[in-house]
Parts: sequence; C-alpha cells; structure tokens
Amino acid sequence: MVGSTIKLKSDFTIAVDTNNGQVMGNGYIFTLRPDTTLPTIAITSPTIASTYTTASAIIGLSGTASDNVGVASVAWSNSATGAGGATMGTTAWSITGVSLVSGSNTITVTAKDAANNTSTDTITVTYSAVGNPPVITSALSATGTVGTALSYQIMAANSPTSFNAAGLPAGLSVSTGGLISGTPTTIGTSSVTISAANSSGTGSAGLSLSVYSACDVNRDGTTNVVDVQLQVNAALGTAACASDLNRDGSCNVIDVQRVVNVGLGGQCLLGL
Repeated sequence: MVGSTIKLKSDFTIAVDTNNGQVMGNGYIFTLRPDTTLPTIAITSPTIASTYTTASAIIGLSGTASDNVGVASVAWSNSATGAGGATMGTTAWSITGVSLVSGSNTITVTAKDAANNTSTDTITVTYSAVGNPPVITSALSATGTVGTALSYQIMAANSPTSFNAAGLPAGLSVSTGGLISGTPTTIGTSSVTISAANSSGTGSAGLSLSVYSACDVNRDGTTNVVDVQLQVNAALGTAACASDLNRDGSCNVIDVQRVVNVGLGGQCLLGL
C-alpha cells in the first residue's frame, strides 16, 4: 500500500477510499478492517502474583505474550528508578539485572503488536535489605564492690536498638540503652548473658561479673594479712586509698582496724 492506493503484482492499481476503508477498482470492492485486537502479556516469574518481596537489590523477570497477528515488541519499566528497556524475546520474554530501590518498585511490562495495540502487566516488588544482627564489643568481664555503685555499658556493632542482660546479681538492673547499674549487695561471680538486638536479629555474649567485699582490697576472694598490709600502706600514704571503708574521705587507722576485724572473722562494715 502506497499512500491511498494498493499496488498489485500485475501493476493493477486500485484506489482506497479512506473515509470508509473500501478498496475499489475494476468492479471489485474490498473493505479494510483495522486490527483492534489487543495483545496479551503475563508475568510468570518470580511469581504470577501482583506483589513480591525480596532481600536482593537486583531481580529478574520473565513471562509470555501473544497476539492474533504477532507480538512486535515487549518493553519494561521500573517506576521507582525510571529505568526500562526492551526485553529479551517477545512471546517468551525475560529481563535480567533490574535494579531495585529500598521499598516499593512498580515494574510494568508492555506488549505491542504491529498495529500499535498494547497491553500491560504489572508487579510491585518490595525490596527489604537484610542487615546484620548486633555483635557485642564491650569487655566480657567486669568487677564491682558490695555497697558501692557499679556501672557497666553494653556496647555492640551493627546499630543495636535495644539491650538486655540476664542473670544479674542482686542490686543491679539493665536499661533498654544497655547500661547495667546499681549497688550490688552480694559477694560472688555471676555469669551474665548480655545481648543487643536490631531488626535483623540478636547478638549475645557472656559477661563474667565479679562482686567483691570492700575489705578484700586485693580482690582475691578473701580478706587476710595481705589486705591489712595494703590498707596500712594506704593509711601511710604510700599507696592509693582504694578502700575508704568508713566513708570519711581518707584511708586511716579506722579502715585498717576494720580490715583486721574481717581477717579475724568479723563482718566488713561500711560507712560511719
């Protein structure tokens, strides 16, 4: 067909009436009817459903298309990124390497026939990146003294959003921010499980938390002559004052006497 005429192999030319679509010539009348049948197209992979969730930043799709005359082309587009292009194949088409943004990605595939009739199919892909659970990075041992305030901060990598601690000795508690605090009341070593969590999971570790008597100056688990000597040194100023038992602001003979009393089987008394 050239312009408004149709040329036959015999060079016999007939006119086309563009008002009614009829072809006329030599007593023959032909009626031309345009192709108005829409092609069909369907996404079959990764799912036939209209929604899909993935932890991968790149996805591939495939499907089928058909038409009463023939599928001329199949194209795709991602509304979230603006990317798009032609698929590989038409009646059996596929797409590889489609990049996704975090959240919702609406991907549309369009089949077109020779008459420019089109049909579409759409899938909404939700990309949810999987992160890493927290990893505990704070020290896994800590010490405290009976009757003295204790503070220990749980720390972790990978952006934790909450913390916990199980097995704390009496007098201690943990905040949601990971601060273990309080005043311990019992001598001994506790095996505490500390943990940190985020949307990807929970990381945990064991914390060895030892609480000593205030009269156990060298923290060896007993009060004996070594502790007496250390307390004497502190009272004489030859060593730092690490055990102000009577809480008067200095290490002196009163503190020495209290350590001696404990070494002889008495109680470790704190305060005035």
